[in-house]
Amino acid sequence: MTALESLGGKLVGGIWDFGFERTDDAGMQEAYRSGLVRDHNEREDVPEIKGDKVFLWEAMQKVYKRFLLNWQLIGSCVNGGGQNGLMARIALEVLHGATHEVGEIPFTLIPYGQARSTGIGQPNRSEGDGASGTVFARMLNEVGTPPQSTPGLPQPHIVPIKGREQDAAVLVYSPATVAEIERLGSNNRKVSEYELFFSTNRNHKPEWLQAAKKHKLQFIRCRSADEVKRELRRGRPCLAAGDWGGRTQNLEYKGEPRVLWNTQRSSWNHQQSIWGFWQHPTLGEIYRWQNQWYYLNNGIAIPIHGEVTNNEPPGGYWTPPSDVDYQARTGEVFAIDNFEGYPGDINWLLGV
Repeated sequence: MTALESLGGKLVGGIWDFGFERTDDAGMQEAYRSGLVRDHNEREDVPEIKGDKVFLWEAMQKVYKRFLLNWQLIGSCVNGGGQNGLMARIALEVLHGATHEVGEIPFTLIPYGQARSTGIGQPNRSEGDGASGTVFARMLNEVGTPPQSTPGLPQPHIVPIKGREQDAAVLVYSPATVAEIERLGSNNRKVSEYELFFSTNRNHKPEWLQAAKKHKLQFIRCRSADEVKRELRRGRPCLAAGDWGGRTQNLEYKGEPRVLWNTQRSSWNHQQSIWGFWQHPTLGEIYRWQNQWYYLNNGIAIPIHGEVTNNEPPGGYWTPPSDVDYQARTGEVFAIDNFEGYPGDINWLLGV
């Protein structure tokens, strides 16, 4: 098994597929008609973060007391990138006095499974992996996301990350023990049982869907790196899906201060999230992607891409704006708006 196969990837037509399915034109048009998605508005009158850097992950540290990061076991990148992005947004709302009072973990396998089944009332799909990023976004709006604390939902293993045991951990949804996950690998049925069980809506109980209705989202489509940067300034983490692919391992460090660096080298059908940008002293404008790929060694999670710097969340890397621009132009990049709809109600003067 190759390293990419161990991460849930399948080589299809020369492209590594980690579970992202591109939305057709009709589906995207429906997303606009329904009010789920709107375009970036340069003149939108909302508060913005000023300065030469926006690190949205800092809110997660304060609200959750540590980084809690999704680890996708199979080709469920749409769920993994989605959970990471939603947690970043929830943390901002809690910290800055918006609608949420506590930092809940969103159980995004429910909208993910609804997206795979193309929505409530539609024909069920069999268990499996892979979903459209846009349909996932639609389900986040139409179905919602139940909190992790909803009775009956499985609890994740919280596995510390190497070198960051006190301030960072991965969330692993599996009935297998951590030792079994390490021994058997993510493609084993027992290990991937929860991700497969929730991948179809026929397994979703009415009480879970009822709990999900209280937590709905809307989205703003970004078509360039500049639009992504502006939405990050507005406190909106971005879901970033498409066929951009970088280096998986042996990433280099660049710049001073040093950052873990990646750039486009291949094609991945994959969803990640983007949590920040920096007008870096020596590299210029750069963007921070958060991925959800790890492996285990003696019960400790190790990020596949390497060790990050500057107290960032493990599991991600930085790229130049051209890579963000590519994903925004050719893929599906959505800024996450607040849970109450438009406009956002974050007050940057509160909670600091």
